[in-house]
Amino acid sequence: MDSIETTITKNHKQENFPVGSWLLSKKIRSKILIFYKFARAADDIADSANLSSNEKIKRLNLFKKAIESNKSNKIKISKVEDLRKICIKNKIKINHALNLLKAFKQDAIKKRYKNWSELIRYCKYSAVPVGRFVIDLHKEKQKAYKYSDPLCIALQILNHLQDCKEDYENLDRVYLPMQFLKKYNVKLSQLKKNVTEKNLRLVFNEILKNTEKLIIEAILEARNEKLIHAMKDLGGGGLSCAVSETADALDIGIEMDVDKVHTRESDMSPDEIMVSESQERMLIITDSVKLIKFQDI
Repeated sequence: MDSIETTITKNHKQENFPVGSWLLSKKIRSKILIFYKFARAADDIADSANLSSNEKIKRLNLFKKAIESNKSNKIKISKVEDLRKICIKNKIKINHALNLLKAFKQDAIKKRYKNWSELIRYCKYSAVPVGRFVIDLHKEKQKAYKYSDPLCIALQILNHLQDCKEDYENLDRVYLPMQFLKKYNVKLSQLKKNVTEKNLRLVFNEILKNTEKLIIEAILEARNEKLIHAMKDLGGGGLSCAVSETADALDIGIEMDVDKVHTRESDMSPDEIMVSESQERMLIITDSVKLIKFQDI
């Protein structure tokens, strides 16, 4: 670990989201892992409880200088160097990494978000660069950015909801828009509780409603590109119903490997995976030819 970095809090296998999905080729996954290690190192600086805001900004600026490296720059950070090599070899601009650093620098000093628009502006730096990096790795046209941007933002906000208790307790950081908290008379102390009270649930619902619009936007783009053969939500009955009903509608048989289903918890049994319900998650049928383009969206 370089002295500029701080203690790494987790690796890609410990995240609550998939890093380098098995749907991607091994060649691509290894490059995404390098981007992840860069992001994790910078994120851990922004979230460190042992560093002042000024020290966080100082170190993140060193990350910025390292990735903008030129012959006269003596700053070397191994994770940054690895990412620079990937960008140079694949002719990817360093803007994605620089924009991500803007989000981490904002995390170092900003604790609250006034409204939905302010949160979206943050996500344009914290989430959008990741999707665009993946698109560039696949040598897709920049037209694909408009497909991935809303989906990346939606996934980032869902992650904020998932971690809202931990973020507030450990970092005194609240991504939930204060506008929504005020609307439903939610006190920040409620975020520390082990139960979700009714008024806080209403805040979550409003955020989910807005997030759903972003996901729909991405799905509509995929539909317009004719990348979807069939689609069903994982509401009542979860995968068990969605898969069987889809198979029946298409008059086909389906083989499914539950080990490859992305889950929030790592210790879910096959039965739990099959019946886990979520109307926000979708089963989408496409083909191998269209899969890569769909992944980019």
